[in-house]
Amino acid sequence: MNIGRRLRARSARSTRPLPRIGSEEAVHEIHGEAVGTCPGGTGKVYMINLKNDAASPRHTDAKLCDTIIIYNADSEARDIEFGIHEKHETYAGESGTTLRPGRNMVLTLTELGTHKFHDHLLDDITGDFTVTP
Repeated sequence: MNIGRRLRARSARSTRPLPRIGSEEAVHEIHGEAVGTCPGGTGKVYMINLKNDAASPRHTDAKLCDTIIIYNADSEARDIEFGIHEKHETYAGESGTTLRPGRNMVLTLTELGTHKFHDHLLDDITGDFTVTP
């Protein structure tokens, strides 16, 4: 079976992104049903830098389908998790990751609301982002 023939990635009839889609998702429609993230493409890109044991900026306001890049500019690895320290969550299918120095994580914003993140090993490194339509 040729998966490429079965999946047709094209603009979805609905421009409304679906919840809980991973940032790697690129298929917008399967057999006429909208399944993807941002059929119209992504919007603005926001950078959050982890440096000197802090996240900057600590808060970001963004729109649905914008992109956030969390970049580790520190000399130590950071274990970035979503939610608060006692209660980890997922965002867009991502449960968090370890960022070595000079590495980043890219998030396509597909879930509305305010979402927190933190360094699991150093709780002083925290921040959040708010996604609106």
